[in-house]
Amino acid sequence: MIGLFDRLSRNPTGREATRLLQEAEAALAEIEARQLRGDDPAPLREAAAQAAALLERAQRDGYRDQEHFRLRLAQARLLQGHVREALAPAYEAACARPYDVDSRVIHGRIRLALHELEAARHEFASVLEEFGGDADANAGLRAAHLAAGELPFSTDEEVEIGADRQTGAEFLVASWELAGVVRERIDALQAAAPDPGLVLLLERTALARQRRREQNG
Repeated sequence: MIGLFDRLSRNPTGREATRLLQEAEAALAEIEARQLRGDDPAPLREAAAQAAALLERAQRDGYRDQEHFRLRLAQARLLQGHVREALAPAYEAACARPYDVDSRVIHGRIRLALHELEAARHEFASVLEEFGGDADANAGLRAAHLAAGELPFSTDEEVEIGADRQTGAEFLVASWELAGVVRERIDALQAAAPDPGLVLLLERTALARQRRREQNG
């Protein structure tokens, strides 16, 4: 069997395509980490657009792993704030790569941002059932419970319950920010009269993220 290095050496176009995709992939990982912690969204959207352009160049240059390309394209579209546009490639990647954690988590996050909560729960829960403790899947599942008006249950000490809820709240508000629906979703939860502590948690999380952006700007 021809090794990867040999294949790339014989196909310089393919080698360049792989380099471009890897560059985009590294950039997207950093952008997503910064988005989740609440950095200023405008430069992150611009950086995600640049990563998407790298992905498109990689495809034009002959990148062959189309499922991986679709996954990273979905991630780039999500981080640009084009959430609905991200859904189709994310769904295709998740279906083609059901045992890939990134594919399932990114698809779940897009579903969460779109308020398709059953689909989001399914993705996050499947990752946890099949692969154990993935931090993003755990945060995503807790976020989906919060979005449905439910405070996630934990068997740990109360301080850990609070930490788990806060992690889920950060993940949820960050996902809502990408779709531009933070205020809309919090108001809808308040109108549905869930636990008032849940609404307060999400209000405080959204406000804290905004204040961090103002302080860092």
